[in-house]
Amino acid sequence: MFTHQPNLLSNLQERYKVVFTGLGKLENPYKIHLDTTVKPVVQPPRRVAVAIHDLLKEKLDQTVADGVITPVTEATDRVSNMVVVRKI
Repeated sequence: MFTHQPNLLSNLQERYKVVFTGLGKLENPYKIHLDTTVKPVVQPPRRVAVAIHDLLKEKLDQTVADGVITPVTEATDRVSNMVVVRKI
Protein backbone atom coordinates (compact mmCIF):
# COMPACT_ATOMS: atom_id res chain seq x y z
CA MET A 1 0.00 0.00 0.00
CA PHE A 2 2.68 2.51 1.03
CA THR A 3 5.68 0.76 -0.49
CA HIS A 4 7.24 3.99 -1.76
CA GLN A 5 6.99 5.64 1.68
CA PRO A 6 7.54 2.97 4.36
CA ASN A 7 7.44 5.45 7.27
CA LEU A 8 4.32 7.31 6.12
CA LEU A 9 2.06 5.84 8.80
CA SER A 10 4.45 6.50 11.67
CA ASN A 11 5.13 10.00 10.32
CA LEU A 12 1.39 10.76 10.21
CA GLN A 13 0.90 9.38 13.72
CA GLU A 14 3.74 11.55 15.01
CA ARG A 15 2.60 14.66 13.16
CA TYR A 16 -1.01 14.37 14.32
CA LYS A 17 -0.40 12.99 17.82
CA VAL A 18 -3.50 14.67 19.25
CA VAL A 19 -5.71 12.66 16.89
CA PHE A 20 -4.10 9.32 17.76
CA THR A 21 -4.05 9.62 21.56
CA GLY A 22 -6.74 9.15 24.19
CA LEU A 23 -10.17 7.62 23.87
CA GLY A 24 -11.66 10.06 21.41
CA LYS A 25 -14.85 10.40 23.43
CA LEU A 26 -17.01 13.52 23.31
CA GLU A 27 -16.64 15.65 26.42
CA ASN A 28 -20.05 17.32 26.17
CA PRO A 29 -23.45 15.59 26.13
CA TYR A 30 -24.44 14.52 22.64
CA LYS A 31 -27.97 13.96 21.40
CA ILE A 32 -28.63 11.57 18.55
CA HIS A 33 -31.64 12.60 16.49
CA LEU A 34 -33.50 9.61 15.07
CA ASP A 35 -35.78 9.58 12.06
CA THR A 36 -39.22 8.95 13.57
CA THR A 37 -40.52 7.60 10.24
CA VAL A 38 -38.22 4.57 10.47
CA LYS A 39 -39.64 1.58 12.33
CA PRO A 40 -37.54 0.68 15.41
CA VAL A 41 -35.73 -2.66 15.32
CA VAL A 42 -34.77 -4.84 18.27
CA GLN A 43 -32.14 -7.40 17.30
CA PRO A 44 -31.66 -10.51 19.44
CA PRO A 45 -28.36 -10.73 21.30
CA ARG A 46 -25.57 -12.80 19.80
CA ARG A 47 -23.97 -15.54 21.81
CA VAL A 48 -20.58 -14.87 23.33
CA ALA A 49 -18.08 -17.71 23.63
CA VAL A 50 -17.71 -18.87 27.21
CA ALA A 51 -13.92 -18.59 26.87
CA ILE A 52 -14.12 -14.79 26.55
CA HIS A 53 -16.99 -14.00 28.98
CA ASP A 54 -14.61 -12.77 31.69
CA LEU A 55 -12.54 -10.70 29.25
CA LEU A 56 -15.69 -9.11 27.84
CA LYS A 57 -17.05 -8.28 31.30
CA GLU A 58 -13.71 -6.75 32.27
CA LYS A 59 -13.57 -4.64 29.09
CA LEU A 60 -17.18 -3.46 29.45
CA ASP A 61 -16.60 -2.55 33.11
CA GLN A 62 -13.47 -0.58 32.13
CA THR A 63 -15.33 1.21 29.33
CA VAL A 64 -18.09 2.19 31.78
CA ALA A 65 -15.48 3.37 34.31
CA ASP A 66 -13.80 5.47 31.58
CA GLY A 67 -17.15 7.12 30.84
CA VAL A 68 -17.25 5.91 27.24
CA ILE A 69 -20.51 3.99 27.62
CA THR A 70 -23.39 4.04 30.10
CA PRO A 71 -25.33 0.96 31.11
CA VAL A 72 -28.99 0.90 30.06
CA THR A 73 -31.30 -0.90 32.45
CA GLU A 74 -34.70 -0.03 30.98
CA ALA A 75 -36.30 -1.30 27.79
CA THR A 76 -35.59 0.67 24.61
CA ASP A 77 -37.20 0.79 21.17
CA ARG A 78 -33.94 0.12 19.33
CA VAL A 79 -31.41 -2.56 20.20
CA SER A 80 -28.41 -3.53 18.09
CA ASN A 81 -26.53 -6.64 18.98
CA MET A 82 -22.86 -6.64 19.85
CA VAL A 83 -20.31 -8.64 17.90
CA VAL A 84 -17.36 -9.62 20.04
CA VAL A 85 -14.01 -10.24 18.38
CA ARG A 86 -10.91 -10.92 20.44
CA LYS A 87 -7.88 -9.00 19.27
CA ILE A 88 -4.59 -10.85 19.16
